[in-house]
Amino acid sequence: MKRGIIVFLAASVVGAASAAEWTDNVKVKGDLRYRHEVLDRNSDTSPARNRQRLRARLAIEGRVSETAKVVVGLASGSDDPVSTNQTLGESFTTKNLGLDLASLMYRPARLSFLTLTAGKMEKPFIIPGHSELQWDGDLNPEGAAAALEHNFEKLTLAAVVSGLWIQERSKTKDSWLGSGQVSARLSLNEDKSGLLVGAGYFDYQNIKGFPLFYDEEDAFGNSAVEAQFGGETVNVYAHDYNIVEAFVELTHPLGAVPAALFGHYVNNIEADSLNAGWSLGASAGKIKNPGSWTVRYVYRELEADAVVGAFTDSDLGEGGANASGHEVSAACQVAGNTTFSATYFYNTIGIGASDKAEYLNRLQVDLQLKF
Repeated sequence: MKRGIIVFLAASVVGAASAAEWTDNVKVKGDLRYRHEVLDRNSDTSPARNRQRLRARLAIEGRVSETAKVVVGLASGSDDPVSTNQTLGESFTTKNLGLDLASLMYRPARLSFLTLTAGKMEKPFIIPGHSELQWDGDLNPEGAAAALEHNFEKLTLAAVVSGLWIQERSKTKDSWLGSGQVSARLSLNEDKSGLLVGAGYFDYQNIKGFPLFYDEEDAFGNSAVEAQFGGETVNVYAHDYNIVEAFVELTHPLGAVPAALFGHYVNNIEADSLNAGWSLGASAGKIKNPGSWTVRYVYRELEADAVVGAFTDSDLGEGGANASGHEVSAACQVAGNTTFSATYFYNTIGIGASDKAEYLNRLQVDLQLKF
């Protein structure tokens, strides 16, 4: 089965290439993660929820020419844009596998500073400290992006613009996202340390008064109202979303241990209240070989209309906006390409609410194998 999937993906990437060209032009990679998760709410009279979850991914990267490549990837999960997990214990049912990546990348030979990407692709934006303040780590957007990067001796300047298609509609206007981001990275301390600063602007088109993305019954923490749309009464977004962001990340070794500090801020300038979010985090260590380790701490506060809740971190609170709290994680590579990790979330659900706060404890214990 695995060989058949790889052959199928390879054929889609390199077409009619010869056997020799296949080995030269194609790279195969993937991973499998087995997770035990515990969720416990202070307001829930039922016992804590325990569940086993799997994530499986397989991707092929094919070099079409010296200036172009294609990536095609499969992943477990459903049609949820921010999760590739599959929960076990559903009467041994067969689990879903879907197209998670399908993108082309082109870098003109005479414009080596420019990279053009289109399709269902990895996020084209720089994200400090792997922050999930605006984008969940599993989200792969769809559309096109142009990235520019120029390296000076100690300074790297970068910019990216993108047009991302969110919801195509046959009888009304489509919803889409136009964005731009700029950043500068300065190398310090003989390249052992670095400082990254940047800013971005994300302008959602046709969102206020339009149906909720992905799940029309769940606003994922955003403000929503009932309204007529297409002759039906549905839940629609109460606000437009024009989001500005600013971020900073400092990397510096602690002796022989790499370490980093980062901060990330977002603000939806189209909402008059509950429109901001921020995160602060620190990490130390790096997973690179057996025995290596890393630890991480992040605090986040994300008000209800700071970002589009359907696309932000699915693990913060109940998933989506309108939550705050702590995230602590540790990981160790226990064998070649095999990592054991644990992550604990202590989150408050609801920001600015007058009623009693609700708390969620979430523990994730993972075993991940890469190839």
